Amino acid sequence: MNKNKQFINLLPLKTERLIIKETSTKDIDMILKIDKQELTQKYLGGIKNKTKEERIKFLKKKSNKFKEGYVSSLTVYLKEEPIGFIGFNIDENYNDAEISYIFDYDYCNKGYCTECCKKLIDIGFNELELNSIYADTVEGNTSSEKVLKKLGFKYINSIEKDSVIFNNYKLFNKINCKVIVCGPAIGKTYLADHDNHFVDIDGLRAIYKYGLDKDSKEVESGKLNRGKVVNKDYKEYAKNLLIKTIEEGKIALLSYHEDLVNYLIDNKIDYCLVYADFDSRDEYIKRMKERGNPDNFIYEMTNEDIWKEFHKKDEEDTKPTYKIKLKKGEYLSDIKDYFI
Repeated sequence: MNKNKQFINLLPLKTERLIIKETSTKDIDMILKIDKQELTQKYLGGIKNKTKEERIKFLKKKSNKFKEGYVSSLTVYLKEEPIGFIGFNIDENYNDAEISYIFDYDYCNKGYCTECCKKLIDIGFNELELNSIYADTVEGNTSSEKVLKKLGFKYINSIEKDSVIFNNYKLFNKINCKVIVCGPAIGKTYLADHDNHFVDIDGLRAIYKYGLDKDSKEVESGKLNRGKVVNKDYKEYAKNLLIKTIEEGKIALLSYHEDLVNYLIDNKIDYCLVYADFDSRDEYIKRMKERGNPDNFIYEMTNEDIWKEFHKKDEEDTKPTYKIKLKKGEYLSDIKDYFI
């Protein structure tokens, strides 16, 4: 069962004081009331001048989403009284969800929003096993940011859209494993160099294998042409380094080296596969060029056929305990909070 339908089958949801149901046209009076509340609409473009017919059409559209099998707007009830809306947009492609909320101002500052969000987070992480939940707020909306911070959301960045600044927040579902397996140009070396919780086994393996200096440009520029193997026991070296890293409680970063991945599988060691979104191909070509990889290596990693093959393999791979698909623009450092 997909996760949207799984969530829908759990409705209605109950918290200590509230009930969360599918939004319907029965909520027309509440939405018209909220539309006219200046303080509620302050960060949403101002008071709405929508007609009743327009709002009924809007609510029908939200309701129809559920009939199509997708989670849409949810209505929050205090006993029999609707008091607000909360959104939970599940993206099954990335295994995450966006949370949003708007409440009748008469019911603000009473903890109802936090109570609803806690329920959705609990279901999202423990029932649906989502990787993360994210939200954004308009710059200056301190009440909304206070809710997110109270729930444990971490500030990620700020983006300007149509002269409005949005602050993006994210809550990570902790992943209990000490090994990350991923391809090139995802940011293993950068992460290991900037956070001592992580060890770039792949980079250290190459340095040992070819007798390179850690700071040599050949680590990247010499890929597929690094010359003579200096230390022929490099596989054993990498395996021992992997074991040591795990024993020390650090997180090992590996590439798709068959010997190491098979070692993980044979010894039932949990690992997380991190891979690129299929539509990120051009971005990864650019990354590899910028870090100095030779053209033949870039072609071997990103030509259309091999990119398609890699992505299909990653999507269908059932051996990893966990899987994370990176969105465009994301690096390992953007998701490190899953692991620490």
